Amino acid sequence: MKNEYTIHMECKQANERAEELADIAESLRAIRKNDVDDFTAMTGRYWTGENSRAFLGKVNQAVSKLDENISRIDAAAQTISEIAEQTKAAELAALQLAGKG
Repeated sequence: MKNEYTIHMECKQANERAEELADIAESLRAIRKNDVDDFTAMTGRYWTGENSRAFLGKVNQAVSKLDENISRIDAAAQTISEIAEQTKAAELAALQLAGKG
């Protein structure tokens, strides 16, 4: 059976991994906002016609997929944190019941 220190450390490690995922999502969100939005605005401004519209349509599809993936990464990070906290609570309770905590 795990001891209290191990339980806390495993939870901390899981939360650190979740934070790393959240940071990745935030970085992607910043790239999307700053770089991609600027790029599409400038492209639409300086390139007109059917090819421009087709290209920007493809870019918008890619951006939509990027937004979906950012949301999934955020959700995964949140889920990892929630499971880590629930697992910690359950393991600490089990430790108490076993009389070792």
